[in-house]
Amino acid sequence: LIKIQIDSGAIDHVMPPNMAPNIKIHPTASSIAGKGYSAANGTKIANHGEKTLKGITEAGAPFTMNIQCADVTRALGSVYRLNQGGNSVVLNGKNSYMLHIKSGIKTPITLENGKYMLSIWVQDAAAGVSARATTGTTQRSIRTLAPAPRENPNKVIHKIRCAALESGFQEADLF
Repeated sequence: LIKIQIDSGAIDHVMPPNMAPNIKIHPTASSIAGKGYSAANGTKIANHGEKTLKGITEAGAPFTMNIQCADVTRALGSVYRLNQGGNSVVLNGKNSYMLHIKSGIKTPITLENGKYMLSIWVQDAAAGVSARATTGTTQRSIRTLAPAPRENPNKVIHKIRCAALESGFQEADLF
């Protein structure tokens, strides 16, 4: 289980390097140049590169998300990056959600102990299986499966489930 907390102050999605251990860290221009982040208290945070997470949102939509690996204690999902991915984020207590603007797919954001969390399934690249995870973006893949105008929502969900199964997910892993 991976949990990524939605953070309106984060510039990037970040996670500890040891999370999702079977997904390879790829160096980035910033990590190679030694550029990192600053914590709210001014502490410097190293950036070790990025991982590409692939999976399905709680709403059943496939996603691909690049997340930076940094010296942090927990994973954070950047509202800024979510917005760049074409999502609107509404943080309103128990009525919180992420809305992919082009497709209209609404994914619930849960409130857990005062923290906003967005649940997804992430495919384990090495083992070829999926694991329950929590994060915050829908980007490239969701756009290709966006519903046509007036398309039956049940048909859209069926298409998403079929795409997930073709991507290596097991029926038992799906919502």
